[in-house]
Amino acid sequence: MLERCCEAIKAIDPSAEVILFGSRARGDAESESDYDLLILTDDEASLKKEDTFLEQLFPIELDTGAVFTVILTNRKDWSSSLYEAMPLYQNIRREGVVL
Repeated sequence: MLERCCEAIKAIDPSAEVILFGSRARGDAESESDYDLLILTDDEASLKKEDTFLEQLFPIELDTGAVFTVILTNRKDWSSSLYEAMPLYQNIRREGVVL
């Protein structure tokens, strides 16, 4: 299923990097836990682009019953000192799994 997610995301943006984080990445997820995905892109992140990714993932959600939570940001912002100071960034760097 995660491979399908990556394929769907890369169909929109071939340069995108997808990182699984949260309980699924840590291995302590319950059956109803969502899949937290960070999508890093070279382009500017926007709500419109995030919606495009979510629309692409929706058929996978329907097929599997999984729920995806997506955070979209560009690589430049992600590597900035502002992001590096955020607890979410630190958690993803520590526990995230590149897909």
